[in-house]
Amino acid sequence: MICGFLWLTNAFVKHYNLLKLAVNTYWWTGIVSCLYAIACYAFLRLHGFETPEVFGAYNLDDYMRARGFFNEGGPFGVYIVSVFVVGVVRRSVTGRRLGVTWSTVLCIALVLSGSKAGFVAAALLILVWAFSGTSIRTRISYAVLTGALLVGVGMWLNFEAQLYGYLYSYLNIEDEIAARGGDYHVIAGRVSALHIVPKMITTHPLTGIGFGNYPLMRNDPDYLDGLPAVTEVEDLPGLGIPSVAAEIGLPATLWLIVLLLSPYWRSRKKDSIVAVAALFQPVAHIFSVQITFFYPWFVTACALGALFCFTPPPTERINS
Repeated sequence: MICGFLWLTNAFVKHYNLLKLAVNTYWWTGIVSCLYAIACYAFLRLHGFETPEVFGAYNLDDYMRARGFFNEGGPFGVYIVSVFVVGVVRRSVTGRRLGVTWSTVLCIALVLSGSKAGFVAAALLILVWAFSGTSIRTRISYAVLTGALLVGVGMWLNFEAQLYGYLYSYLNIEDEIAARGGDYHVIAGRVSALHIVPKMITTHPLTGIGFGNYPLMRNDPDYLDGLPAVTEVEDLPGLGIPSVAAEIGLPATLWLIVLLLSPYWRSRKKDSIVAVAALFQPVAHIFSVQITFFYPWFVTACALGALFCFTPPPTERINS
């Protein structure tokens, strides 16, 4: 994964045509995925029955959320934000704008995904970009606009009730298990991980339990502390960086955070657009995108490629 990221970054820096092909391919793949998600959502709304599992496994129990080729709408929403980000980088590389039509398609798919993580990630990136400007008026305007849009969309999609549901289930885990002990939204996923992950971190703060070992070790009675074991599905914590800390330990996690933020710090004074693109990866991992997913690394490679592809090496600058 990391080797692939380094190879791609080096290739993008050296070969403009490869960078151009990469951003164009990612952009149009994202557009096709969003069109597919919108079509499936409309089909389900009109007909009210499942689409074939091979085409995305949409079902009536998934809260009628668009999810493209992802298993859930939440991760799909974060992916859509990455398509927006690459679209902006694509404009810097090729000079082609996002376009009103395709931007609208992405926005519709994002709304239909109902992704809390996607909306918050987009808001953070917009705010960082706005505050990288020099005008105080611009900063305040974008901050107010982003906040208003986030609140409006959150109210429409009932984010408050969903967040309250997570909080209630976490604080009343024993009552929730007694009431619906067969519901994997309670005994697996984020709710149970909020209890299990802190125990893993405090038990193994330096080395962690081993990378990728959460599904194998989450049923340990010392970590469960009365929670039911899960054997039918491969449980993933879905807590982002804290999940990584449980697996690789706190020192390695802190170093990983430094590495993830370094592309942003290297580019923030050179190009604000590229800096925001480089910031997408740490934001995505904070909002539960697994560190093993390659697309955040790909976005960072495109951002660094766009930054250094047009920047001559130090030796050339000295000679000139």
